Amino acid sequence: QRNRKKASVWPTLGLYLLVTWLAAGALKELQPITHLPLQVLSLTQFAPSIAVLVLLARRRGAALQIWHGPAAATLRRIAVGAGILAGVFGLALAALALTGHAIALTSPGTLGDPFWLIAVAQLVGACGEELGWRSFLQPHLQQRYSPVCSALIVGTLWGTWHVEYLGDGLLFFAVFLVAAIAISVILARLIRGVSSLAVAGVFHWLLNLAILLLLNFANGSLPDVTAMAAGFVVAAIVAWGWPARTPRPLCHPAPGAGSCRTASPLR
Repeated sequence: QRNRKKASVWPTLGLYLLVTWLAAGALKELQPITHLPLQVLSLTQFAPSIAVLVLLARRRGAALQIWHGPAAATLRRIAVGAGILAGVFGLALAALALTGHAIALTSPGTLGDPFWLIAVAQLVGACGEELGWRSFLQPHLQQRYSPVCSALIVGTLWGTWHVEYLGDGLLFFAVFLVAAIAISVILARLIRGVSSLAVAGVFHWLLNLAILLLLNFANGSLPDVTAMAAGFVVAAIVAWGWPARTPRPLCHPAPGAGSCRTASPLR
């Protein structure tokens, strides 16, 4: 039975990636028809969710882990994630200032669209991505690999999925890929034993807003992406080296028993 589970990891992963890429291409073509600005919401963010729905419909080993652990622990992890982002971007801006590079701060009022609309839409889009990457793919790979190894695979696939950054040069894309892998390692630690969708979705959402307002990604600034990547690499090393404290799982009293049984993650 264990060998069958191991054998199912890669075919399911292949189908997930195939549907994700095909759905992303279709959604990219659909974007201009909707007249929805990319700054507000990129429809391609929902491609991973579409892939998960296809896998669930086919029952191809799609173990979807959306909620796990107590709500209080999830809120604490969200707060920790926000703190990590504040530290990374604070250090990145400080590094840019100390090295004499221009800091391209963007005022929310100059974005052309209401910031509240951008923020709400970006949260929906971030959760659309994370339903696939962290709520499905990360736990799916952990059936065979360690959390760190799974995070490295997810981070590589997630990073290379952002092919639009190839337009800013191969070096920019390579540095962004390093950042994506480091972020994936951080998220693998943050979602352990808690709601993967809530923690990863909010982290991804705040990350996108921070990039939009604090960094010069629109013009492919290599110093900006390098400073960000360096900060996330340091944060990933610190996060994974910190002593683990997995929240106690949700527990419900078993009928007629003094003990309780562990609630399984949603599948």
